Amino acid sequence: GHWDIIFYDECDFAITPEYVKVYSNLTCNKSLCLTGFLPFEKEAILNQYAPVCYKKTTVELQDLGVLNKSQVILLNFPLSKERNLEVNMKKGGTFKSSENDLYSYYDTQFQKALIVKSNMDKQVRLGLTSPTDKKVTSADWAFKATAAKRKSILNKLESSVVLTKKLIEKIHSKPGNKIIVFCALTEQADKLGYPTWHGQKTSTETGVDRLNDGDINTLCVCKAISRGTNLVGVNYLIRESFDSSKTDFNQTHGRGMRLDIGQVFKYIVLIPTFVASTRTETGSFKKIRIQTQASRWAEKMLDNFEGVEIKSISLDETLTLPSDL
Repeated sequence: GHWDIIFYDECDFAITPEYVKVYSNLTCNKSLCLTGFLPFEKEAILNQYAPVCYKKTTVELQDLGVLNKSQVILLNFPLSKERNLEVNMKKGGTFKSSENDLYSYYDTQFQKALIVKSNMDKQVRLGLTSPTDKKVTSADWAFKATAAKRKSILNKLESSVVLTKKLIEKIHSKPGNKIIVFCALTEQADKLGYPTWHGQKTSTETGVDRLNDGDINTLCVCKAISRGTNLVGVNYLIRESFDSSKTDFNQTHGRGMRLDIGQVFKYIVLIPTFVASTRTETGSFKKIRIQTQASRWAEKMLDNFEGVEIKSISLDETLTLPSDL
């Protein structure tokens, strides 16, 4: 049928080859499309159906008093050097390694695989070899395998669990705070020892209901909460491990924009770092602290957070938190 007006909330959901048909199949006198985040590639498609566009940044809406203020805190911390991880060897047997050494090893393997893959890709572009050549497919497999292994290590850190527990304890040293913790894996959320809500739960009562009702003040989740979930009084969000698209990152930031105008929402992102040896100009080796791939991910997630206060804090191996967090 024909409608006077149609409101498309979270309209970017429908901007796919299949669902975009909803804009042409439904006819109306006026349509109003709403979304908190629209990737550039989807904006061009939406303009075909809704050519009049009004944009307001988060900072502009905060200045207008529509949204409360927010602050993003990048909490850089060192991977543990304790050799408590059991690693299986290819020829059998096991040995003990640390988070730092294990990540450093696979980061080196990744960098080597990247060089080989880049060389193979160049040969394909120049027509010197076929994309189906065994060397090309093997290089691609090695690149993806080492990338996945690096990420797997960072998503299963014991050090991030320890640091998250410290954060929660410190935040709750002052009354009235509510915290949402995002983890990449359900086992990480369960390790924290606080109420959880994720895909492995079978209870019909959601943790969100308990959080909103004030029964609990901390909830650990994976992807159960992101877009469209209304949270009451949540003024801290901790991202324990990284596993998110730019859209999801923006949407999780939006979960903390439901506070009173005078309140400040703090989005704390844990960024692990590692120590590795590097060769100096004199030929000697020196140990330096290096950012992991989580740092590059955070930069990508925040590249459209223009005007939002972003604060970077670096911790030492004691994981001692600053007083003004």
